[in-house]
Amino acid sequence: MRLRHSLMLDSLMNELFILLKSENIDVSYFAAGIVAHLASDGEEQWTITNHARGDMLIELENAVSQWKVPDSEMVAYRSFKPFFPLLRIDMDYQVQLWAVWAIHHVCTKNRK
Repeated sequence: MRLRHSLMLDSLMNELFILLKSENIDVSYFAAGIVAHLASDGEEQWTITNHARGDMLIELENAVSQWKVPDSEMVAYRSFKPFFPLLRIDMDYQVQLWAVWAIHHVCTKNRK
């Protein structure tokens, strides 16, 4: 979390904004994960000027809501621990949505 402020770049947000809309679910998923984690730090940590945090959260929700369940496993996690802070009751629902989708995907594609 200490290094997240280094990612607060307008150029990176421009790319993530575009990648969220990718038709390739893998690309959109990973872009959404970055946005979710950066947004989870709160409004005061969002220092981007070209994309407001609220606008990126709307794009995050739009992306996750449009994903079709892929036929195969996209990603494997050794632990769901990094998702737990994203599921706090006071977290933005768009961030929670991404985290729940990710956990659900892994659990349905790799039940081990």
